Amino acid sequence: MKNLLTIIVLFCICHFAFGQGITPAPNENSGRTNGTTYITHKNGKLAKAGKYDSNGKETGEWKFYTLNEDLESIGYYENGQKHGEWKDFYANGKTLKTGNYENGKRTGEWKTYNQNGELASVEKYIDGKQIGKTELYNQQGKSTTQKALDNEMKDLMTAEFQEFCTSLQQKDFDQAVDFISEDFLNATRFSKDQMKNMLQSNFDNWEILPDLNVVLKKIETEKPKKIIKQANKLYGVLAATMHFEMTVTGNFTKKEIAETVSIIEIIGKDRYKIGEISQTEQTTVIQLTDKRLVAAIYDEASQTVRFAMAEMGLQYSFKEFLPKEIVEEMKPQL
Repeated sequence: MKNLLTIIVLFCICHFAFGQGITPAPNENSGRTNGTTYITHKNGKLAKAGKYDSNGKETGEWKFYTLNEDLESIGYYENGQKHGEWKDFYANGKTLKTGNYENGKRTGEWKTYNQNGELASVEKYIDGKQIGKTELYNQQGKSTTQKALDNEMKDLMTAEFQEFCTSLQQKDFDQAVDFISEDFLNATRFSKDQMKNMLQSNFDNWEILPDLNVVLKKIETEKPKKIIKQANKLYGVLAATMHFEMTVTGNFTKKEIAETVSIIEIIGKDRYKIGEISQTEQTTVIQLTDKRLVAAIYDEASQTVRFAMAEMGLQYSFKEFLPKEIVEEMKPQL
């Protein structure tokens, strides 16, 4: 009994145990060259560059850079306030957003573009306040609605999660780990290699559980009920039901199997469900379903979807990088 419990309980505890970095403030010990001030991030890379007037206020053109020194935006100041044309850029240098400021406030049309260069949205401002509704466009540059865009995003998140699950089924763990959210890894302090090993131990019958073989047979996925936007990211919560076949090597009695099954269901807190159980002299095959809530995160800059599985005890970590509404939706499993 002890051996069987050890094998099954270890699987249930570790299964899918997935384990925003803080952007450093600029280092104001900056340098100056020909009147231009260069300010760096704490990592020593350029954060922004521009000029100050005789009163110590920003003036003229300023350029801003990411931690990787990719150009993030170019804009103009007058008397320390944003004034004139501003442009934001994707990491690959393509234009993300354009518009104008007047005395520190947005004015006129502000346009946002997709990575393919197509217009994504148009907003109109007067004295810093938006007037009218945002005009929205799909990836093909055609006018659309927020509901239609949300539905497109829900479809994309679902399709990408199926790709992730397919890589697990095929035991392609190098590809699978690329689907895991970097924000999630940072919050839980897992390295990418550690996550890859964890996925492999769960799905590749690793040496940690030599008497257990687990096969992911099928995945059923429900689309997110809603999409939440925060900064340049879109979030949704998928409900996934994973169907596993667990084969345990060893001669166990029906009583031992029944007691072990009851413990699995207690550990799973209604998440694990036991299906058909079949036995021969040396093997026991257990059908098990595992219901999971999955945070899907779409990054507009990279146009990719990444995932984080809900796990008991990780609520604190999830709060570090997920909107409150998403954490609240996932709370039953956190």
